[in-house]
Amino acid sequence: MKKSLKTVRVLFALAWFAALNLVFFGVLAGCGFLVKAQLLPALLGLNAVAVAAVAAATALLGRVYCSVVCPMGVFQDVVIRIARKCGRKDAGYRPPRNALRWSVFAAAVVAVAVGASSFAGLLDGYSLYGRFAAQLFKPVASWINNLVAWICVEAGHPHVFREEVLVRGMCGLAVAALGLAFIVALAWKGGRVFCNTLCPTGTLLAALARKPLVRVRIDADKCVGCGLCARVCKANCIDFKNRRVDDARCVRCFNCLGACRKDALSYGVGGLDVSSCSNGAEK
Repeated sequence: MKKSLKTVRVLFALAWFAALNLVFFGVLAGCGFLVKAQLLPALLGLNAVAVAAVAAATALLGRVYCSVVCPMGVFQDVVIRIARKCGRKDAGYRPPRNALRWSVFAAAVVAVAVGASSFAGLLDGYSLYGRFAAQLFKPVASWINNLVAWICVEAGHPHVFREEVLVRGMCGLAVAALGLAFIVALAWKGGRVFCNTLCPTGTLLAALARKPLVRVRIDADKCVGCGLCARVCKANCIDFKNRRVDDARCVRCFNCLGACRKDALSYGVGGLDVSSCSNGAEK
């Protein structure tokens, strides 16, 4: 069941990510709710329902928003997976950088207050990924579409239509390219460090997720201190020496649950292990 929990999370995340990208590309224009569910647009648009839903989910389950709903979170997960396949070694536990993340959060709040919301958009995960999608990924998708259209015409099956390739100004293109390179480098080297140090939405969610109802717990009686859980943690938030998980930084990827060979980790409320409830039903 613990592996199934991660599988369900990954499937939902990929489905949401794919659909949101299609919205950015103008294919799913009628699915605006995918955008309205993002926290920063909901806050700026005074969408109380969306804000309350994200806050409640975070207080109940932890930062599932960062691992399922936020496109930047899913994008970083893809980069992290590729980095691991290429042999990158995980850093393990790292202490939180509270001073840095709260300083960035304060700067973002001040920027919004004085009307410079574009600056805050350069730090927010959703807004930054939206810039990547609109200015970098959409033109590439259009070029691929036009190549397929040309191939179809040459083959005598003109069923794919060409579309105009829209490339924004060079300044915006350069900012998006630099931002993409920065995020890829940061995720490749440090995992979810962007989410826990630079993203103001991540900082706000971290405050709500300090003590969620459903938590990842380490059973000190079963734990042998091998550190496997810490090495697969994308957020570097598992202090296995002290048998503690920093819920404020944990993005609920559930990698740790399947990595532990001693079954010392669980995801549940108090003594109830939600991640293994079905095991009892199967016996």
